[in-house]
Amino acid sequence: MKKILSALLVFLFILAVLPAGIGEWNIPAIAAEPTIVQIAAGYYRSFALFSDGSLYAWGRNDAGGLGDGTNTHRSTPVLIGTGYTAIAAGYTHTLALKGNTLYAWGYNAYGEVGDGTNIYRSTPVQIGTGYTAIAAVYAHTLALKGNSLYAWGYNGSGQRGDGMEAYRYEPTEVKFPGLILPIVTKEPILIKDPSIKDPIIMKEPSIKDQIIIKDPSIIK
Repeated sequence: MKKILSALLVFLFILAVLPAGIGEWNIPAIAAEPTIVQIAAGYYRSFALFSDGSLYAWGRNDAGGLGDGTNTHRSTPVLIGTGYTAIAAGYTHTLALKGNTLYAWGYNAYGEVGDGTNIYRSTPVQIGTGYTAIAAVYAHTLALKGNSLYAWGYNGSGQRGDGMEAYRYEPTEVKFPGLILPIVTKEPILIKDPSIKDPIIMKEPSIKDQIIIKDPSIIK
């Protein structure tokens, strides 16, 4: 016990006489391990999105649906890219968001990728910006942009909702009958609608391209 106490005193003495800074230990911070925040599955394909923006895919890779630049099936996860914030998987095509920028890849015979072609894409291609939500099913795609819904791809059962039977190779806005959506304008306007008694509508300068009712109490 005396030996232990003596050794401790010697150690404290050495620390006391050492110049400032020498005895200080800099222990590097250990970064937290990224966690899975979203998963998606398509036709024999799987995807996992991590908290650090890393996107992994594995499974069948028909028409480049995994997005790794090949048509090779993968039995273990491969990194597709980083910076992603959302993922959606259709039958053999895939969508992903990087912030509000939309990317898509995979099978594209019906235009479901949305790049204006029917060329299969084995790596992500940029479709557009301003998108906030995405969904994909068999061979058609939905995406929300502002207050507007867009659809493209296959339409054999009217699933796109645009009233047309032809394939759509790029995003097309879905119209909702009887629903008045915000109108983009730079000047004050009056809405002429039988159900609304001319409420004055103004553009809000702090919100880009958005119209709000300036004073709802004006409705007569």
